[in-house]
Amino acid sequence: MSKLLAKILVHSISQPSHMALISDDLQLDYKSLQSKIDQLSAVLKILECRIVGIFLDNSPTWVLIQLAAMQAGLIVIPIPLFFSDTQREYLISSTDIDVVIAAFDYSESHRSFYRLNVNNELLPETLYAAMRYAVSGKAAITPANTALVTFTSGTTGDPKGVCISTVLIDQMCESLHCMTAALGIENHLSLLPLTVMLENIAGVFLPLFAGETVLIDSALQTGLTGSSGVDVQQLSLYLANHKFNSLILTPELLKLVINLKQQGLPLTSLKYVAVGGGKVSPALLQHAQSIGIPVYEGYGLSECGSVVALNTPSASKVGSVGKPLDHCAVEISPAGEIRVYGPHILGYLHSTLIQKKTVATGDLGYLDEEGFLFVTGRSKNVQINSYGRNFNPEWIESEINRLSGVIRSSIYGDDKPFITAVIQLLPNVNEMQLWTALEQLNQTLPDYAQIRHMVPMSVADIAGAELLTGNGRIKRDEIQQFYLSKIEAGYLAAISSF
Repeated sequence: MSKLLAKILVHSISQPSHMALISDDLQLDYKSLQSKIDQLSAVLKILECRIVGIFLDNSPTWVLIQLAAMQAGLIVIPIPLFFSDTQREYLISSTDIDVVIAAFDYSESHRSFYRLNVNNELLPETLYAAMRYAVSGKAAITPANTALVTFTSGTTGDPKGVCISTVLIDQMCESLHCMTAALGIENHLSLLPLTVMLENIAGVFLPLFAGETVLIDSALQTGLTGSSGVDVQQLSLYLANHKFNSLILTPELLKLVINLKQQGLPLTSLKYVAVGGGKVSPALLQHAQSIGIPVYEGYGLSECGSVVALNTPSASKVGSVGKPLDHCAVEISPAGEIRVYGPHILGYLHSTLIQKKTVATGDLGYLDEEGFLFVTGRSKNVQINSYGRNFNPEWIESEINRLSGVIRSSIYGDDKPFITAVIQLLPNVNEMQLWTALEQLNQTLPDYAQIRHMVPMSVADIAGAELLTGNGRIKRDEIQQFYLSKIEAGYLAAISSF
């Protein structure tokens, strides 16, 4: 049995009536959670399946199914709701998923599946299960000991499956618990999609490992849809009506929470906010803390199980992503690349097992004398302008992203005389307001880093052209290609003005 499941079993005995999972529609204490895990696990074993696909929105039921499958020794594959139809079908067909559990009857539209009659008394809500008629080549699908396959959204086409073991899940939970145990967290709010590994492990498994309560609701309640859609009014209402001590945010969600806090959202019970998934401006973090949001930056990647380093109230440094977790060691290569030694993923779906002891992250950075890790950019993203000046776009983007009204940005200036920024704005902000802010920002930047041309990025373009990854990170190459004519128009206009 994994350490996570063993902890939940202990909690079911030592604190049976303590709430484990709650939503607006359901409450499960640790005794009830363990009972349902046992019952559903037994049913899954009877089905003699090997891989379970979860095709659901966030809910306590989602977590219950995953834990039951883990107890049964099965592989869990989350199916992201924010994937395109093509990406989802590739995921299901390429993984030989035996059983798909969804909010609709998956078998009605897929002839290779038939409907299963699962006792819905085991599940807190009405769900449908569909089983594949026949599966071929099971043994070659995943590395041995795989418990979870999390799919990234891919860059241009097929998603990429990351294979995680229960050992790595346990190590993540133990290390994160050591860093956060003193914070006095009792209730964690899980906002990000559970198909994102960071939320799955740090947002749900960690609190359950610690015997805490996880508040988790669907997008309908929280106002967060897909990987980047936000109903601001619904999110504000949801946050105001629930008490929680911690949550995990992406940089763009942090900006939104800052905005809501400035508009009067109390957040009085909040003790700790972890932010990750992209570079965050130190000025933005300091501003958030100055208005009462206890936010701390972290760093990680899928190949290392999601989290590598994290700031906490007892060990924090502005500009850094914190100190490495106990189970991993970080070194910097002669070329300045961050390398992580210790536990890592088993491998990728349909690929050979990863035998290396180190993960070359592709990120540039350094460790200071106190052991804090600083990330300065991506090695492959380094750009050189036409004057021969090198710059990392993440640095400039973090400065743009801290501006009021900016959701996200992506900059371009490789082999060009100046920088162009593709920027997504909040709906109530116009381009004139943005340019005023950009002009003020330019005064603080060196000449080669100043923004001279701007291209607006719309919500419709983001959704239609799939310009973001599953956890909201920009797809730099795709954005550049999609807006290429508008980006180039700025340089042509500059040439014609001479």
